[in-house]
Amino acid sequence: MRALRHMAAVVLVVGVMSFAARGFAESIWDYEAVNALGCGTHPKVDAVPGDDNKVTIEGIVIGGTEDFVDRDGVFSMYSIWVQDDLDTKGGIQCWAGPWNKGIWSGYPIINAGSRVRVEGWLANHNGKVFINDRHSTALMWDVDVLDNDAGMPAPQVIPSVGSCNYFDQTRSDGAELWQTRWVRLQGLEIVDGTWGTGNALTVSDGTDNLTMLLSGMGDFDDHSAPSGVFDALGVFDQEDTNNDGDFHEGYRLWVKIMSDLVHTAGDANGDGKIDGGDLALWQQNYDPLGIGNNTFAMGDWNDDGKIDGGDLALWQQNYNPLGGSAVGGDFAAVPEPATLMLILTGGLIAAARRLRKDN
Repeated sequence: MRALRHMAAVVLVVGVMSFAARGFAESIWDYEAVNALGCGTHPKVDAVPGDDNKVTIEGIVIGGTEDFVDRDGVFSMYSIWVQDDLDTKGGIQCWAGPWNKGIWSGYPIINAGSRVRVEGWLANHNGKVFINDRHSTALMWDVDVLDNDAGMPAPQVIPSVGSCNYFDQTRSDGAELWQTRWVRLQGLEIVDGTWGTGNALTVSDGTDNLTMLLSGMGDFDDHSAPSGVFDALGVFDQEDTNNDGDFHEGYRLWVKIMSDLVHTAGDANGDGKIDGGDLALWQQNYDPLGIGNNTFAMGDWNDDGKIDGGDLALWQQNYNPLGGSAVGGDFAAVPEPATLMLILTGGLIAAARRLRKDN
């Protein structure tokens, strides 16, 4: 028992030291706590601005100043989305409007993957707690870039749309758990909406529907909508403008660019399964020398211009014949190495035949 108490004390001290080392004792997760209405409960949220109520946060930028909003648009704004990199929970948006452009126009362009420190005041906004300038030129927040090359975090995989598209005050599950985090939703299909830069679409994985907002700064107009089942990476966000007395809605996945909408490696035909149908396409298009104009849909899942054993390894790794929202299904049914060698040999024979035919 004494050893357990000692261990608990060590854990507590280490936890306190990790925050003390950053110059503050509370985390982003603490600031994001909400009441039953969905409004921030931390005493510094909407508090009178002053030194005693100023907060300091540090983290990784998951949405930069040019990723989601236009600094020079009709309604110009300066904003970053910051994820706590010392915890698996907590993220916060920092925002300033055009009245403060004379100040923030001198601030740097900040890219996703940078590590920053922000000092400012907390406020409620349509269901989320954020740092803003309170619409006052005297209250612009300060930002320091600590590391331009810290790198983006790995996306946190949300189990399903059904597990994230509802309000839970405790934040043990539901949308508030994922607020302003870099996440990945799997097995999605577009079920409603018009494709295009800046547009909101409805996507579903079969468990529930969710809004997927395409950034107005993205390249979506240069591409067609993804066909079949796909995964989406983005910032989990909320903008509840219903004015119905609470803030339990308006959850969305905000996607930056087209390359953040991806098919899971191995699913060549986009049917949400990684099975024999995809393997047949791989074998049919087998091209280890990269002679053809190979694409994901043909079997080039690692995007190296070749359709070869590297792609086959990804297919085997993600094999999931039952489909669903995540890869990694019945691995017992994955062909054994000997069988895979026969498949590879078949691919070589098919490729040789195509070369003879072409010559």
